[in-house]
Amino acid sequence: MTDLHLNHLPNLPQRETIVEVASNLWAQASIIALWVGGSLASGAGDRLSDVDFRVAVAPDQLADWKSPRFEQIFTQASVVGRIMLPFRENALLHHLVLSNGEVFDFFVQSTARLPGQEPLLILGCRSKAFEQLLTSQNSLPQVERQAVSGETVQGLLVNFWISSHKHRKVLDRGLDLMVTLTAPRWVRR
Repeated sequence: MTDLHLNHLPNLPQRETIVEVASNLWAQASIIALWVGGSLASGAGDRLSDVDFRVAVAPDQLADWKSPRFEQIFTQASVVGRIMLPFRENALLHHLVLSNGEVFDFFVQSTARLPGQEPLLILGCRSKAFEQLLTSQNSLPQVERQAVSGETVQGLLVNFWISSHKHRKVLDRGLDLMVTLTAPRWVRR
């Protein structure tokens, strides 16, 4: 699949941005693969869904993606907010907010990393071996279901209630929004 395939993208507002970004990236020979995951790939997406966009590059190219020139990738809607999170030594996640209001999770990984197991739409792949990895991971992960304790549910509800009220106060006062950086002890695995 050395050509870019965009005809299977959902007919939602995010499609225009995905087509633009994929087309701009695919012009770079260093891009090994592009795909979309998350709700847009599973068919559960809607007009408010985040774009879970995935990029694979050679391991020696990954460092170049710590501070990409997003103005060359997003030419219709600019990046107005960005947080970068490293995933060990072989992946980076750029949480992006675009000027058109879309949230774009731009995940760049090395081809040495196994793609996540999730529904996905492969847009293009220049490596037969990596395409086979993508195809093998194209499914819903098997999740071991566990009973939820009353303590866990209570903790979730209390945390939600407290956070909601704190955000209401912040919005009312015109202050910057808050972000929870770590999960409470009872949510961590």
